[in-house]
Amino acid sequence: MLGNSQPIYGTDYTDLFKLGWFNNPRVAKAFCVNHDQDKASRTFAIKAAIYEATGVDSLAKLPPADFVRLIASKGLAFTLPTSLKAAAGI
Repeated sequence: MLGNSQPIYGTDYTDLFKLGWFNNPRVAKAFCVNHDQDKASRTFAIKAAIYEATGVDSLAKLPPADFVRLIASKGLAFTLPTSLKAAAGI
C-alpha cells in the first residue's frame, strides 16, 4: 500500500461549515454563485469555484494560507473564522 505524502488540511476547515460560512451572501456573490439556491448546491458551487481558482479538488488538499490569500483577494478576510486564520499563520 502506497502512502500519501500530501498533507491533509481538512480539519482546518471544520469551522467554515460549523459557522455557516458557505451561507454568507457576500461569499456567494464573491464567487459568482446564486445565493438563492439550496444550501447543498450553493456550498458545492462555492467549493467548485475555490477548487478552480486554486487548482485542487478538495479543501483537504488546500493549505490554509493559500485559502486565506484567495479569500482576502476577494475582500472577504473578515468573514473567516479565527481558527482558520490561525491555521494559516495569521
